[in-house]
Amino acid sequence: MVRQSVDGPLRDLAVVDPTFNSGKHYLTVLSSLSGYVGKLSLQCRLEMMSDAFVRAVLDLSRSADVVLEFGVQTIHSNEQRLVERPSNARRMNRWLDQLNAEGVAYEMSFIYGLPEQTLDSFYRTVEWAEDKLSSHKDSRAVARFYPLMLLRGTRLHQRADELGLVTCESLELDISGRVGSNIPHVVASRSFTVEEWVIMNREAERMNSAQLGKPPSGI
Repeated sequence: MVRQSVDGPLRDLAVVDPTFNSGKHYLTVLSSLSGYVGKLSLQCRLEMMSDAFVRAVLDLSRSADVVLEFGVQTIHSNEQRLVERPSNARRMNRWLDQLNAEGVAYEMSFIYGLPEQTLDSFYRTVEWAEDKLSSHKDSRAVARFYPLMLLRGTRLHQRADELGLVTCESLELDISGRVGSNIPHVVASRSFTVEEWVIMNREAERMNSAQLGKPPSGI
């Protein structure tokens, strides 16, 4: 997606391929953006980072406001397996530590209401995220938490009964105040209750609200 003002040159550019840094040409693409002035958002796979990629981002950051976006979802392997998003914890920690030390801006997104997630595993994810954010050299790291929604046609939607996923619709739970509330939210499963989902939702809103005034770009 590219957003351009009618009043001037391109100043807001976003690459929305979540596996952008896993292909063959991403370094060439970044090199072609040398000298770009404006905001540049790059969706990436955290565990697929490389030293060459970080160097390219640092080079671009001399002129551009670069923000890396990571769809982490969860740090727990059993939850990752069920949403088909396996990640290497050692590599994730290694790259976040380097980004923190270099002052590279980034945003991590997480999901709550996942199959096999528990209130305890959710809290441990929050604690892990807070630890990473607090270690950022320039305080330009952000973590966002979003509820799991069952979209028709997805693997999780097809496996909902098998995984014991319960939606707000089936319980007639009113979440009309939420953005996207017209899409069924998973509010209970075999591993967490509705009451525990409410606690996760409250904690997620706390985290999101605390960071509203500090976007990673510093704008």
